Amino acid sequence: MSLAYAILGFVNEESMTGYDLKNKHFDVSVANFWSADQGQIYKTLDKLVEKDLLNFEIKYQDDKPNRKIYSITEKGKKDLAKWLEEDLDLNCVRDSFLIQIFFSKDLDLNKIKKLLVNRKEKHENNYKKYLEIKDEYFNNIKDCKDKSHILQYLTLDSGIKYEQSFISWCEDSILLLESIF
Repeated sequence: MSLAYAILGFVNEESMTGYDLKNKHFDVSVANFWSADQGQIYKTLDKLVEKDLLNFEIKYQDDKPNRKIYSITEKGKKDLAKWLEEDLDLNCVRDSFLIQIFFSKDLDLNKIKKLLVNRKEKHENNYKKYLEIKDEYFNNIKDCKDKSHILQYLTLDSGIKYEQSFISWCEDSILLLESIF
């Protein structure tokens, strides 16, 4: 259901095609905490049109395929506003790495540690990437008066803190394994 609201949120900012949604938004701006493939996006766009939350205009092109440009309807704006005020349930964390660790009792300790070290490195890379984004786009956030920019910063800050936490968990896990085994 959140995919529909992510689409409504983006289209509320500006009218766009499904291609634009995928390549300019889901692959870029929210890629670090929400993903969607092209099929999911187009299927959801169709459902939103059926519910009269979006409409579209076809832009005819001679040398390229025609484009559907989606816009949010008044009903879509009201539905989005209502959803934005909801107290959402916590999401269940689905992490295949944690399943891997959970069942790795038959692996040699060094192999388990290697899994943790490799995962830690991946999270360190994400952490560095997020800090670069912060430095490039959010240097003077306390002086900023643009509400949208500040809210984007908050989602980035969540990602930074998540990566710090996972790095710390990997380090603590390695130390615990070494102290026990």
